[in-house]
Order: sequence, then C-alpha cells, then structure tokens
Amino acid sequence: MWLKDGEDDMSSNNSSYVINDVQYDDEAVYTCVASNPYFSDRKTFQLKVKSPLTPLWPAIGIFSELTLMAIIILGYEWYKHHQEKKDRYKPTFDTDKKNDDGVEAYNFPSNSNFRRPRINSSTKESLLPDSAK
Repeated sequence: MWLKDGEDDMSSNNSSYVINDVQYDDEAVYTCVASNPYFSDRKTFQLKVKSPLTPLWPAIGIFSELTLMAIIILGYEWYKHHQEKKDRYKPTFDTDKKNDDGVEAYNFPSNSNFRRPRINSSTKESLLPDSAK
C-alpha cells in the first residue's frame, strides 16, 4: 500500500508505484507500507519536483553580471572621454611665458575657438581706473 503525505488516498495497492507526467502537485512525502500476517514494514521518501527553468538560473546570473560590468565600464569610459574633452579646452596658466608687457600669460589650446583680445597701450589706459592714470 502507498501513502501520499500520510494519507491513504492513492489508487495503488501494488508493490510499485509509477507517476507518469510528473506535475508540481506530485511533490510530497510517499510511504510504502508492506505487511503480512507476521511482519509489517514501511519506507518513506520525499519526492521533489524541480522547475524546468532551474538550469537557466546560472546563465541568467552570469548574463546579469556581464551586463552590469559592461554598463560600469562604458559609463567610466564615457565620463573619462568627456572629462578629457573638457580639459582640452581649459586654459592653463604658464608662468614661464610673459606677454609684451611682462604679464604672465594664459595658454589656450590651439584647437579652441577662444581668441585672446589684443590690448595696446591706448586701450590699456582706457581700461585703467582714474586713480591709476
């Protein structure tokens, strides 16, 4: 006799029990009870039914890790590229170079669109406050 989860509601009194087309509701604790007039014995085992998607979980995990790593790397490369682009157009202060008047000059990259205004002596005087003239 076979018991499913301790209940005698199974339709098998044979010595073997076969489950065709296993379903999730077949997951249970099965007990086989064998008896004769002199002796009785029972063996119990648990049947676990796995999902058909179980083999896919490692692949999904690996794909998720690779996607996250690609996003991080691409984000870093994008940031670095734009930071270099921003720094390329940033003027740098060069203490070794002086303009015609002896004032330290800024160096602007050659590919920038910035044009340094030309100041001659007459323009410079017009820019100075009255107290400095």
